[in-house]
Parts: sequence; C-alpha cells; structure tokens
Amino acid sequence: MHLGEVSAELGDAAAARPLLDEAAAIAASRGDVRTELRARSRLARALLDAGASEEAGALASAVLARGREHGLRSAQVRALHVLSRLAEEAGDQAEAVTLEAEAVRLVEAGAAPVEGVLSIHHLGHLTGSDDLLQEAAARVRARLEDLRDPELRRGYLAQAKVQEILADAGVPGDPAS
Repeated sequence: MHLGEVSAELGDAAAARPLLDEAAAIAASRGDVRTELRARSRLARALLDAGASEEAGALASAVLARGREHGLRSAQVRALHVLSRLAEEAGDQAEAVTLEAEAVRLVEAGAAPVEGVLSIHHLGHLTGSDDLLQEAAARVRARLEDLRDPELRRGYLAQAKVQEILADAGVPGDPAS
C-alpha cells in the first residue's frame, strides 16, 4: 500500500498501479474495506494525474458509492476530490464546487485529516477563497510541526503539492527554518 502511494506521489502511475491494485485486492480478500478503498482512491488520483480521466472517474465513483454504503467518510473525501477535479477538467465549475464542498464538509467533521487538505486547497481555487487557501496552508504547517525528524520534514516539504499549497497562501516553505 505505502509503496504504491509513494510511487503515485512521485508521479509514476505505471509503478503505482500494480502495487495499489494488489493492496486493494489483499484488503478486499481480508474484508478490510477501509484499506481497499484507500488504495483504490489513491489509484484513481494517480490515474487522473497521469491523464487517464475516464478510468479515474469510474474508479472514484465506485469508491464514493462503497464509501457511502459503509459510512467511510475519508474514502468519500478522497473520491469526491478526484470527481471534483474531473468536473473542473470537463468545464463544469458548478459541479466541481459542489463535489469539493461536500468533501470539505466531511473534512471539517474530521474525515481524511491528511488528504483533506487537498480538498480544502482545491475548493479555495475553485471559489477564489483566500480563507480556504490559508486554511489549507495552516493544516500543512500543523503537519510540518508534528514532524520532528528533519528527514521527514524535508520529505514532506519536497512534495510538489505541499509546496503549491504553501506558495498559494504566501507562506515560506519551512516555518521552522
């Protein structure tokens, strides 16, 4: 699971796919719906990032349906984020906002504490809300403060999305520097 997530984060959807597919299959065989949906939603985001929009949409829709069926709010957040990005890509701004606003409501209720920042940031862009962009950056800074090990901090800060979130809020890279 984690190796697949790392591969996806590094932009290597081809390497991430078999790892995340296997993680989802193993989790499903064990009845671990939470881990299965986490793997499938991360694969959906990797596919979207790699330009496989149709496949990403089908996978995210399935994750959303199962997440709702099982009451798994974090899975719903992850799927809604992918679907929102797809709606934006298709030129449906209103649908993108609706989907991401639903995800942010779930995040504000405690779902997806780490990945939820992506939904807050995206909704900030979709709506032009500086408050949401600042909130996303504040959550990133809080995560940074929790990482005591310098190597972990550097790794987190090296992620393109983390840098983008901080830059969009006008925040310097490492508040501890």
